[in-house]
Amino acid sequence: GTGGHVFPAQAIADKLVSKNYSLHLVTDKRALKYLDGAFLDMRKTVILASGANEKFSSKLLNFTLLIISSLKIMGKFFLQKPKMVISFGGYPTLPASLYAIIFRVPLILHEQNSVLGQINRLFLPFAKKLFISFPNTKNIKEKYKNKIILTGLPIRNKFIEAMNNKKIKRNRYLKILVVGGSQGARIFSDVIPKSIQNLGKSLQERIYITQQAREENIDEVISEYSKIKCKYNIKTFFDNLEELYDRHDLVICRGGASSIAELMVFKKVAILVPFAKAKDNHQLYNAKFLSENSKIILKTEDEFCSKWLSLFIADLLNNPDKIQDIQKSYNNKYNDLHLNSVNKFVKELDNI
Repeated sequence: GTGGHVFPAQAIADKLVSKNYSLHLVTDKRALKYLDGAFLDMRKTVILASGANEKFSSKLLNFTLLIISSLKIMGKFFLQKPKMVISFGGYPTLPASLYAIIFRVPLILHEQNSVLGQINRLFLPFAKKLFISFPNTKNIKEKYKNKIILTGLPIRNKFIEAMNNKKIKRNRYLKILVVGGSQGARIFSDVIPKSIQNLGKSLQERIYITQQAREENIDEVISEYSKIKCKYNIKTFFDNLEELYDRHDLVICRGGASSIAELMVFKKVAILVPFAKAKDNHQLYNAKFLSENSKIILKTEDEFCSKWLSLFIADLLNNPDKIQDIQKSYNNKYNDLHLNSVNKFVKELDNI
């Protein structure tokens, strides 16, 4: 699936491999570019289908490919006889979760978001346990509440290490990190350069931007920044996000669950702009959880505009003490929840 499914799974896989668990990864082609750590050398079954598509012909092809992949996974169940199936949601988990039920293998679900996803809702009646990342996750029927365990969202070890070895030093620059999830975000490419252009040159010179942009408009974004006095680094994807969190003062991002948990761990000043078309509006609910437990800023796509952002950035430049004020507003209870999530998750697995 997307990075939002893969990264928490990777955090758990790394820990389980260190405890000598034998693992087999089932994923799809989209996820292969995100694999790291224990996933690289692990046995894998790659789902051939490519996710949702509106065209009937594409849906028919994906259904056929999903059936073929399902037969492969059924063979794995016969030959390897797994002791447990752990599902992190998304359509690639469907075949393995189904066979877990058929072969009576304990099925453990993990929900990354504040709203239970469609696949997890489908399999919850048959699951042994449901691990959740945030309290009061929505779309869970009352009769299944006894299956819930609040584990937090598993954070990859490299993020924990970076957080424990913070090296950021304050200086006259305001360092801004802009990430749009694993796919980038067009709205950031449209709004943020304009907001910097609105500032006077003396303020522009005190800004350093690190921004993720979509491949189809990265040249346009670079062209816009070339007209401004700020320093900038624009790429389609950053594979050292843990280091970038440490180096930057302000993060502008979507409302994906991994982003929310990582912001909490690093206690970053942040502007959250949830993707309006996310299923069940889950990004908005993720972002609301963080905004209700800190002083970070939540803006809808309609509210996020260059005029407002210019004023906010100018205020941080002129009043740098506000950065520490926002950092201190984080609720340590929930920061610790995500920091300790991997150990909590694995401990609960050991008890099943």
